[in-house]
Amino acid sequence: MISLQRIKAAHDIAKNEKRLIRDGEVQPACVQTCPTDALVFGNLMDPASRVRKMVDDPRAYQAMGYLNTKQAVIYLKKVVVDV
Repeated sequence: MISLQRIKAAHDIAKNEKRLIRDGEVQPACVQTCPTDALVFGNLMDPASRVRKMVDDPRAYQAMGYLNTKQAVIYLKKVVVDV
């Protein structure tokens, strides 16, 4: 099932139940199969969503964000701890 079909199916279920799509309810195949949990999919407009919390992290940045192009991909800087 491609991502768009997954999103549409979740939307239809939520609509029939008269509610919004819950955080984590839709998982594209790439997110589902990523063994490192490096990919996150969610609603940036929901302040309680996992993806929104990650975007608000001080380590979050966008590649070439200084161009103000508003990419959908956001990265977290790696934190290196010297012991």
